[in-house]
Amino acid sequence: IQELVRLKSDPDARGVDRETKNLTHDLEVHRVELEMQNRELREKQLELELARDKYAVLYEFAPVGYLTLFDTGIIRNINLTATALLRYTRNQLLNKPFSIFLRNGISRDFFHALHAVVEDEEEQNLELLLKCKDQTNIYVRLQMAPPVTSKAEIRVAMIDISEQKMAEGEAREHREALLHADRLSLLGELSSGIAHEVSQPIAAIAVYAAMLDDMATSEGLAKSELLEIAKQVTAQSERAGLILDRIRSFARREEPCQTQQDILDVISEAAGFMEPLLKQNDTSVVVRKRGAIQNVKIDRVQIIQVLANLLHNAIEAMRDTPAQQRVIVIEVTMADKNYVEVAIKDKGVG
Repeated sequence: IQELVRLKSDPDARGVDRETKNLTHDLEVHRVELEMQNRELREKQLELELARDKYAVLYEFAPVGYLTLFDTGIIRNINLTATALLRYTRNQLLNKPFSIFLRNGISRDFFHALHAVVEDEEEQNLELLLKCKDQTNIYVRLQMAPPVTSKAEIRVAMIDISEQKMAEGEAREHREALLHADRLSLLGELSSGIAHEVSQPIAAIAVYAAMLDDMATSEGLAKSELLEIAKQVTAQSERAGLILDRIRSFARREEPCQTQQDILDVISEAAGFMEPLLKQNDTSVVVRKRGAIQNVKIDRVQIIQVLANLLHNAIEAMRDTPAQQRVIVIEVTMADKNYVEVAIKDKGVG
């Protein structure tokens, strides 16, 4: 432009008109190019704004709660889905510690996962029970990802799994009800044998009572005889009590509970429970252990039920087997320090 002004103001300049036209043309071309570039920039800016708005909507109204946390567990940002889950507004949540929503006793799991994400840069997944503003509880699954740019920001996806947990609880109750019904059904099959087993000690007690009655009318009653009869009555009553305790324990419906158990003792109880059916079918049980057997963490009643069902199947399979071959062999091996392997073998068909 300055050159154009100079040429126009200098009457002695050579080729003023030609140079002026060339310069004017160049300037016009440059102006058009700038306008085109400016128009493209405005269009790109508009596209970026539309994309930003699009992804902002996707972020805010995603079916999953999203939030970013500082490495201290303070909420830096949170989307509307997550605020709806927690029943708070965004302003009420920003710069607040996420741990205020944790139920007592689970804060340690959260901070352990947070530390692993920051220090080890490993993704962490954990399930937590959160308390909301209205004092309701929700189960969530947190997926915590390491920071991308700033080390202080952890990306977190929060998924409501309350319905899943409820469905799992209902399925668990249904499964426990089926197991209980199965135990009652097995008790029904064993009822005649159990009745016979219980009647034997009761009959024995009646016999000893009759003996006492006879001895009471006789002369020269020996104290040692009385003590022996009392000992036999006690033994028979304990035998009947043991049978009834097994039935009561097997039939009772309780919450699953895993405790350290001696598997050989559990096998013995299962075999004792099936003793009436074993006697009816002239079947014996042999237990063989290989090496030292450690205690294992199991649900005693459930394992007894599993063993009882396996023994029942073995008895049924050997109905046509010669009596002298009706032997069920139970082999117990310590697979490793945490697992015990129990193998049940029979000589039946199938």
